[in-house]
Amino acid sequence: MARGAVLVRREGWYRLTQPELIAAGLDNSVDPRFLRLFAEGREQSIRIAGATDGPGGFGSEGSIEFYATGIDTPYSDTRVYWLVAGNKPGKRVVHQPASETEGEKPSSYPYFVELKQRTTYFAALLKKNTDNFFGALVSSTPVDEVLNARNIAPTPGQDIRLAIVLQGVVEGAPHDVRVGWNGTTLGELNFVGQDQGKISLDVPRELVQEGANTVTLTAQAGDNDLSLVDTIKLEYPHTYTAESDTLKFTAEAGEHVTIDGFTHAPKRLVDITSPADPVELTPDVQIKDGQFELEVSVPWSRSGVHSLLAVAEEQIAHPFELVRNHPSRWHSAQSGDEVLMISSEQFASELAPLRELRRSQGKSAAVVLIDDLYDEFNFGERSPDVIRDLLKTATERWQHKPKYVLLVGDASVDPRNYLGFGSFDFVPTKIVITSELKTASDDWFSDFENAGLGQIPTGRLPVRTAEEADTVVAKILGYERDNDQRSHDHGDWINQALLVADRDDTVDFTRDTKSVEALLPKAMKVTSVLASSLDANTARQEILTGINTQIVDVVTIMVHGRQVCMPCCCGG
Repeated sequence: MARGAVLVRREGWYRLTQPELIAAGLDNSVDPRFLRLFAEGREQSIRIAGATDGPGGFGSEGSIEFYATGIDTPYSDTRVYWLVAGNKPGKRVVHQPASETEGEKPSSYPYFVELKQRTTYFAALLKKNTDNFFGALVSSTPVDEVLNARNIAPTPGQDIRLAIVLQGVVEGAPHDVRVGWNGTTLGELNFVGQDQGKISLDVPRELVQEGANTVTLTAQAGDNDLSLVDTIKLEYPHTYTAESDTLKFTAEAGEHVTIDGFTHAPKRLVDITSPADPVELTPDVQIKDGQFELEVSVPWSRSGVHSLLAVAEEQIAHPFELVRNHPSRWHSAQSGDEVLMISSEQFASELAPLRELRRSQGKSAAVVLIDDLYDEFNFGERSPDVIRDLLKTATERWQHKPKYVLLVGDASVDPRNYLGFGSFDFVPTKIVITSELKTASDDWFSDFENAGLGQIPTGRLPVRTAEEADTVVAKILGYERDNDQRSHDHGDWINQALLVADRDDTVDFTRDTKSVEALLPKAMKVTSVLASSLDANTARQEILTGINTQIVDVVTIMVHGRQVCMPCCCGG
């Protein structure tokens, strides 16, 4: 493994052993001095144990350790770290003695718990830089949300603050939301329409319970006073007490901190104030009342507040996946291809017959793995932007620029599966703002001018399994194979279109359908079914007749929520 991806979903201190790395493809003759770790293009310091300098010095007892965090984007909770066997020494975690001077001894540090549920999708919220996922609906029926507070410091007079952010639902409607805490009213949150409502409230210390605390939200301004919970956050003073043999805490430079509550001896104490360059400290560890207690004086090497992490051996984390990298070079200047089939890896082999068909038709064609685009254009992390980056790069730098794009694999407006309908975001789409709602747009990938119109014809095979991909490719091959026979049997079928419009209401489907008709070639024979000018039974029968008895090239159906345009290859 000259280069491998280390996938991490949560913050922690991580360890990878030499046997694990060898199994993932690391050359056992590697010189451990040249092992380097990167995240989003920036080198991270690592700790190497059980190794000696020189080729082959990373033996079976060797391991690397590092500090890592997950990410939280609309597309992923997984940060990708890249382990590279390079040709120059990498950055290492510095070991620094703790301060020998005992300063102030704080009894607590500021800590917060946050509720950020994602159980409701609000497609009609037309705002940039939001994923449109929120929590519970707040109405005149009280909504209870629970925050768990642990190890609350008993020190009187220290601030406890409750911060609430709500998202308004109904345009123009006034919002008046009463905020309760464990049965006591703390205040009211007022805002308007689809604004964000924000409030920060003091919570009396005597009202805060160790463990579960209930926030109650109740709308007061009538039936249109509807909003969604975005975030609820409680900030309170936390004692220096480990939870599950780990503690992330803060302290001022020079302060002397004592941490109790460890059931196993703390294994690592690291200063993570600079996350890419953690500093290992040596604490004083003692046994007291059957538990382990850690003491440390925070170094003066950096003034101000330090963030530190203490973990026992049992809490040293392990990446959820380790993947060997297979290099690609789609970002480079090259000869290029006219047809790009951008696919999830599990469907790639099913595309071979289709690629060969296009090549036999005189078009250069290539299968591009979406994971390679993540690696090349976004440091391995999921984002639909990588498809646009590829197409823009190819248009500017390739000799044969892409003329057609086929996306192979389903996509989802819920790529992180918040709603629980399934994880099938194989090749992501872009969610864009339209006049009515946020919705998916594959045209965005080649809309380089941001004019609302893609520059490269783009289609998608929304398959979820290799079997589905094989079936769809077989249908395409059969369609092309039978094209000549179809023309012989049905005449000039390729110049026939069926246009269907739903009944007009808030949307003028008739007008929009006629605008599509105006764009079609004059020689094309168009059959229009306009539901607003027909009774329901007649409209239904004309649609069925058009689909079942005609051989048409294009069908467009405009109804609420979607417009479907598709080529038809058979009467059924």
